Amino acid sequence: MINKPFYILKVSLACICFLFSTMLLAQDKWDTLYFKNGQIVFGKLKKIDLGYLTFDGEDLSLMSIKISKIKTVAASKKIYRIETTHHQNLFSTIKPSDQSGYINVGDDKKGWNLLYLRDISALSYFNSEKNIWEGNISSGYSYSKNSNIGRFNLDGGLRYLMKKAEFSSAVSSIITQQNATLRRDNESVNLTSSYFFNALWKGTFLVNYQRNLELGLARRYQEGISLGINFLSGVHTRADIMTGLNINQEKSSTDDSQLHTAEWPVMFSFHFFKFSHPELSFGTTQNLYTSLTQSGRIRHDGEIKADWKIIKDFTVNLKLYDNYDSKPNSTTAGNLDYGIVFGLGYKFD
Repeated sequence: MINKPFYILKVSLACICFLFSTMLLAQDKWDTLYFKNGQIVFGKLKKIDLGYLTFDGEDLSLMSIKISKIKTVAASKKIYRIETTHHQNLFSTIKPSDQSGYINVGDDKKGWNLLYLRDISALSYFNSEKNIWEGNISSGYSYSKNSNIGRFNLDGGLRYLMKKAEFSSAVSSIITQQNATLRRDNESVNLTSSYFFNALWKGTFLVNYQRNLELGLARRYQEGISLGINFLSGVHTRADIMTGLNINQEKSSTDDSQLHTAEWPVMFSFHFFKFSHPELSFGTTQNLYTSLTQSGRIRHDGEIKADWKIIKDFTVNLKLYDNYDSKPNSTTAGNLDYGIVFGLGYKFD
């Protein structure tokens, strides 16, 4: 005869052991995300950026969670590159903390240190076998029936992140359509490689291509080297300034004249992010170039861009740009070009 109380106890203990072993196996295989409300989720930690933690939950979709909702994190299978608001660059696995809102970083030899989650401005996965790709693309089109003129704009970017370096590219183009003809009015391709000496200082090498018919520029090839400082690194704000030396090869759009110049650049960028609804991001780049080979020539390239997140990785964006050249290559060209560009964008990583 079966002793029912004893049988129920054995079954209960077996179930508890099974659940406990399952949790241990899950913890061994997956990263663990602990919420302040007591919920626990297994999966893979992807990144922390702009005040949000991205987590790929087991049997769940990719989640983007506000840092303020996270109690702690366990992610010991990979090494992460962590940038803090105190201008530190850390490379560590992540252990959970008993203190809410904190994690442990370090290693078993040198010891583990508490790190406040809200002090993390950026976190990305790093190891010797795999680095990080990030990118975005947006486009827009406008058409006027009265003038039979259409305008197409395209913007895109791609970043490749490593432990001490970053490679990035950016493309923009404005094409005018009138009747059956297409005219490339304004376009640029920027390729940049940066080396991080520490969390504050970086060295940058760039290769750029530009075209602007309003300024009489058929093409400009630009090579440069710069030293920059990341003087503001917060959860919601980032800013840096760079300076160095640029060499240009320019061709006029009205004749065959070509010009070789050297310039002293001062390049400033600032980004601000707002996460309450609606989710908005704002950024500006302002680049000033003083010629070292042409007396009195000054150039300026500026951009102000706002993005509004509508659903998941899709955004509506608005960009204002301006290009100024005090001494353009063509005598018939203007010295100022500006415009407003509207588009729909998608971000991927």
